[in-house]
Amino acid sequence: MDEKVFEMMTAMYAEMQKGFKQMNERFEKVDERFEQIDKRFEKVDERFEQIDKRFEGIDARFKGIEGELKGLKEQVESNTASIRKIDMRIENEVMPKFDILFDAVQMNGERIQRVEDKVDRLTERVDSQEFDIRLIKTDRAK
Repeated sequence: MDEKVFEMMTAMYAEMQKGFKQMNERFEKVDERFEQIDKRFEKVDERFEQIDKRFEGIDARFKGIEGELKGLKEQVESNTASIRKIDMRIENEVMPKFDILFDAVQMNGERIQRVEDKVDRLTERVDSQEFDIRLIKTDRAK
């Protein structure tokens, strides 16, 4: 009976070794799959790192753009204040001078018109006197 027990134990040992071998093969396949998955995750991690770098670049660009916009906004506000000052100066200093100049032009126009009227009257008198002189000369010549 000892021999039967030994044979049975040997058979069980052989079966267990066979089962262990199958289990080891399965574990090796699982390990290979995990290695492939790890490689894929490494590639995904690399891609995410590249994406992160791109986003950092985009963030830096946006910060630069924000700074430029802030500078432009300040410049526009400064220009607006300057324009308001110029507008006030035009209203307070230049426009009254234009009114004075306009009045002066009107007065000069009126003066010129009076001078022209006098010249026209003098021209009529000269023409009349020339006519009278011709008449006198014609009467003497007869």
